[in-house]
Amino acid sequence: MLEAGSVSSATAEKDFLRYEQAQAEGKKAQALIAQAQQRFRAAQAGLQIDGCRTLSYSEIRQREINTEIADLHSFVSLTK
Repeated sequence: MLEAGSVSSATAEKDFLRYEQAQAEGKKAQALIAQAQQRFRAAQAGLQIDGCRTLSYSEIRQREINTEIADLHSFVSLTK
């Protein structure tokens, strides 16, 4: 279309840049999908691939709950 003169070079360049951006966004989306699928398969197998590598999710959650319980005990003792 540019060679035929039906669009200006600025319009053609703008359209081409939009095309390249769309291609890059498509590749990014595909990578995110692949990453999510990998995390899903790992979760199905009981594996943890995100977050802390030294503690399992259940251990982390247990520590969080124990901290919450301790905070509640402190709150109760302060209100007496």
